[in-house]
Formats: sequence, structure tokens, C-alpha cells
Amino acid sequence: LAGLVQDKWQHPVKSLARLFWLGAPIKLKTKDTEGDFTSSLPAQLRARTQELDGTDVGLLLAAMRREGMRDEALLEKVVRRLKTE
Repeated sequence: LAGLVQDKWQHPVKSLARLFWLGAPIKLKTKDTEGDFTSSLPAQLRARTQELDGTDVGLLLAAMRREGMRDEALLEKVVRRLKTE
């Protein structure tokens, strides 16, 4: 996880979506230089919603069904994108 921050999150959005999904059940709470991953990872996903495909969206929605993982701003962007496609 620290490698993602060192690389300034320059990884495929598919990897970030999968990390968000995998982190949901374990409630990932690791600190980075900008705060914790539970706030900076959704921020990166929000910034790159146009790059998400159907599988990525499904993983994000599945993760957000977990308690404490719902990110309203990310959910709003995903829903808005689904409405336009």
C-alpha cells in the first residue's frame, strides 16, 4: 500500500477498484502521508471514474455495501456515470 502512495497512485484504476473491494471486509485503516487509505483511495477513484468499466463499478458497489465503506461522493459519481451510459 505504501508503494501506491510513493508512486502517486499512478496505477491502473482496475487495481485501485480491486483494492477498495478487498479492503472493505477488513476495514483498511493504514496511515499514509495524506491521512488514511480509507479516505485517499476513494478520492483517487472519484478523480478517475471515467476510467472505470462495468466490473470495476460492480466491485465498488459491492464494497460500499459493507458498513463504514460507503463513500457518498464516489457513489454519486458512479451513479451519474451509469445514467449517462
